[in-house]
Amino acid sequence: MEEGYYLDDGTKIDEEYIPVPALCDSCIRNERREVACELTRLDQRSEILKGEMFCCFAYEPKDSGIDKESILKEMEDYLHKKG
Repeated sequence: MEEGYYLDDGTKIDEEYIPVPALCDSCIRNERREVACELTRLDQRSEILKGEMFCCFAYEPKDSGIDKESILKEMEDYLHKKG
């Protein structure tokens, strides 16, 4: 089987199909192109495309000036309200 990502039905996913939210641009993990990142984005693809909040609790900011805890709290609050 060819390398890449596949849906449950075996359909290969074009990596251009997986949106990269702004949060990822400020994350160390995004630079390393971690598989878990791609899967998290793929899992939330429809929400990202609708403009909903992208939630990733593996977020590690590149810049030490970014308040990681407040970002994670915002995600928790969002998911709690979403229910």
